[in-house]
Amino acid sequence: MDDFEMAVLLCLSPTNDPVMVNQALAYCNQVKESADGWKMCAQRFATASQDQVRFFCLQVIEETIKKRYSTISYADKSQLRAIVLNWLAEVFGTREEQYYMKSKFSLIVALLIKFDYPESWPTAFQDLMNSISKGPLLVDIFLSVLHTIDQEVVQFDVNRLPEEHTHNTLIKDTMRETVLPALVDTWYHILVTYCQSHPRLASQCLDVIQTYIDWIEITLIVNERLLTLFFTFLSDERLRGNACRCLEEVVQKRMDPIKKLAMLREIQIITVLKQTEQTALAADEDELDNSFGEQMADLVSSVATELFEAWEKLSVHTESLPYGETALSMLNDLMPTVLKFFDDMHFHVSDNVHEFVLRYVGRIHKKPGGLTADDVNTYLTVLQIVQRRVRYPEWFTFSRDAEEDSKFFEYRKNLGTVFKGVTKALPEASVAFLQQVVLQALQSASSIPMPDLESALFLFYTYGETHRDALQKMKEGIFPEILQAMIRNNIICYPHHEILLEVVEIFVRYHTFFVCHSQFIGPVLAMFLDERGIRSSRSMIRSRFCCLLLRFVKATITVFQPFAEQTLASIKDLLPIVYRGKVPALVALSASAPAAASSIASEDQASLYEVVGVLIGAPWMPPSQKGQFLQAVIAPMCKQIEDVMNLQMQGEAGGEWLYSIVEMLGYVTKGFNSATEETSAAFMMGLEAALRVVYRYPQHTMVRFKVIMYLHRMLSLLPHAVLPYLQSAMPHLLAIAQRQDIEELIVLLNQAISALKGSAQPLCQLVVLPLLQKVVQLTPQLTQTEIRQSTDEAQDRLRLLNCYYGFIHGVALANLSNIFIAPENLPHVNQVLSSIVQGCMEAQDAGIQKICFSTLSKLVDQWGAANLSFFRQFILDQVVPVCFQAAMHPLLDVEDHVTNQMLNENLSLQKSLLKWLGPDFVQFVCDVYLHQTLHIPVEIIHEYRHHLEQSQLNHFRDFFKTRLRAS
Repeated sequence: MDDFEMAVLLCLSPTNDPVMVNQALAYCNQVKESADGWKMCAQRFATASQDQVRFFCLQVIEETIKKRYSTISYADKSQLRAIVLNWLAEVFGTREEQYYMKSKFSLIVALLIKFDYPESWPTAFQDLMNSISKGPLLVDIFLSVLHTIDQEVVQFDVNRLPEEHTHNTLIKDTMRETVLPALVDTWYHILVTYCQSHPRLASQCLDVIQTYIDWIEITLIVNERLLTLFFTFLSDERLRGNACRCLEEVVQKRMDPIKKLAMLREIQIITVLKQTEQTALAADEDELDNSFGEQMADLVSSVATELFEAWEKLSVHTESLPYGETALSMLNDLMPTVLKFFDDMHFHVSDNVHEFVLRYVGRIHKKPGGLTADDVNTYLTVLQIVQRRVRYPEWFTFSRDAEEDSKFFEYRKNLGTVFKGVTKALPEASVAFLQQVVLQALQSASSIPMPDLESALFLFYTYGETHRDALQKMKEGIFPEILQAMIRNNIICYPHHEILLEVVEIFVRYHTFFVCHSQFIGPVLAMFLDERGIRSSRSMIRSRFCCLLLRFVKATITVFQPFAEQTLASIKDLLPIVYRGKVPALVALSASAPAAASSIASEDQASLYEVVGVLIGAPWMPPSQKGQFLQAVIAPMCKQIEDVMNLQMQGEAGGEWLYSIVEMLGYVTKGFNSATEETSAAFMMGLEAALRVVYRYPQHTMVRFKVIMYLHRMLSLLPHAVLPYLQSAMPHLLAIAQRQDIEELIVLLNQAISALKGSAQPLCQLVVLPLLQKVVQLTPQLTQTEIRQSTDEAQDRLRLLNCYYGFIHGVALANLSNIFIAPENLPHVNQVLSSIVQGCMEAQDAGIQKICFSTLSKLVDQWGAANLSFFRQFILDQVVPVCFQAAMHPLLDVEDHVTNQMLNENLSLQKSLLKWLGPDFVQFVCDVYLHQTLHIPVEIIHEYRHHLEQSQLNHFRDFFKTRLRAS
């Protein structure tokens, strides 16, 4: 073994000596990068004894062709091709090589063809075809090369350069003109010769054929000799899969619909499918091998789709109508076969035709003349198939994490979509079918298998998803009959959790029934509240029932009064918020909580707390009881907060628990639309406790977030009572805010302005300057390139600016702009105004620009009569220039709707300035800024003045977009 081989082997099998490995890597990389490295490797390939070394030699040659082939001389290229052809005959044609070796060699041959055919190597394909006479080893290489050519030349790749696409097109065109007939003859020869003795080669050949069908002349494939082989292979277990794919490619070949129809009739594809369906579905009986059934289902679906599309296209014009009728007749002939595959017991097979069936049921009922008796029977058959196939199979584990279970869930969803399509097309028959299936299942619930009952309930649930009108007709009729049967047949006590989940989902979806028949709420509520529901031993069941209980209570709240106290009492022991960490002092503090509360997840508790809020906040709850119940819920939570705070924990310990408590406080409030005298005290108690938490844990992200959310709710319920707390808390919250908090704080301020109107002035006056400083501090400093590339940081920046300018705009809209010139803010007013002008130049977001121009207009309206000398000067020095800079920015998309809104606000501002400043404004803009600064032609300036003084906004905008921008 010489140094070369040792170096290669060291690279592939590193020793413990890193020095030797690094030397070996350096040497091998030198060989790869050397201009003549490929020559040495060509010599070594023939003599090396180790496969790893031989493979490395092929890698070097591959990289040379890919990276430096254009730099190699014509003589060297010829030499390389000769070497490769010699290896084809003398190496790969004489012994069986490892798969990876054959694949690498095939790639090299394909790359040489890609670069040299047809110019330098016009006989490439003939040379390859000549080689296969030497036996199956070279047939294998030949087919592998053709498959690689499909990947390297035929398949589209967006990363290829234009010149590469051009040469690839030349290769395909030359192949069409010269070698394709001979190639097809060779494929036929391989199939006939090796289908029995070497079925793997025949299958490989079929695989190659199906990749080429899409772009070669179809008559080369659609002829008696090849089609006969394809049809014959459909009965050969070793070849039928790839033969099926070849036929599918033939069927899907792009062509005129009339020609496609003629071809499908000529090859008698429907007859073939009918003859083969028995074999395909019989093969599918074996759970271990249903791939042929799936492939045949794909083929059947493709044929049906092509006929369907031909019918749609050919039924539009009178002259092609007979062809359309032929297509529909052929489709009707094929439908029994389609439905057999749709009804297959293995869902992978059935699922492969569901898209066509969905398309069929959604369109056929709209055809001229309406549905025939056969069409109606087809629809009813589809309903029966869906009922059978949504049934859980015996192997189903009811685990959302199991891969096959997840796939079956997706399949059921697809079947549900088909079912909804049929119910829309055939409403009356569908309802009758549903009534029969569901009532029969309910009456026999104790004796039929669980999947039979569940499938009927699934269809009932699915029906309600589409037919919202049916949900409203609950006083009498079919649907109330079914729902009453579910309760009277005691389905709510069924022993399988999947049935209980389906039942409760139905009750929530058909909740109007309980509003009309509230006498049935009691037994259903019991299911929610006991071990079948929120106290189930299964966490997934508990979680779903907590969520659905909330939805059920909300949906039936108008009639829920008799059940309110029972519900509140039943969930009381689930409400204590348990510490889930490991700090001993906190664990001890939480030890007295009921065991039931420890078993329920925080997100499920959130649903229960919202249920509490909905019930206490219900309009029928007496005011005195509202206060009592709310005090009973909030007081223990505040006591928990106080107990944790009294521990004087160091660092962030306790923060996790406390933010959960504040979060639950917020969920309680979601049930209230307003606060009353009786409830205000409890709400304010919660607010004071929440604020103490954020003062103690200012650096805890979730504490800050949850407290801000609670403040949102309090502003909705008690805006004036909350105002003093906001004035106290907001400077603190702004001081500790991070980027993710500041947006929420600004939304909170905007909410305060909306709720409090003029009363919000002291708050806004207090925070406007700290808010501006915080926004400046937190706004990422990005280059224009980074902003244009819309990176994540650029998006964060825009969101933050949008919130800030929205707040400034809200202040102006609420006529609170005097806060900017209050004594404490007046020294900094230019800083605020300059930030607005800066927003006018945010060319990446026309929405921000629009808000800023609108804000300036409001300030002009409100301050114009106040004789503020600094504001007048600011307008002339900064606002006038930005009006024109924004409108004439090169990145401005003048066709964009938001941009046009921005221009309208910009021009409205200019008209407002004209109204305020009069001739002084016209003189400054026209004589100073446009003429002396921008050097705009005089005639354009005259036009501008005319539009400013006399034109409507749309004409003024058109002038800016066309005349002024062009100047």
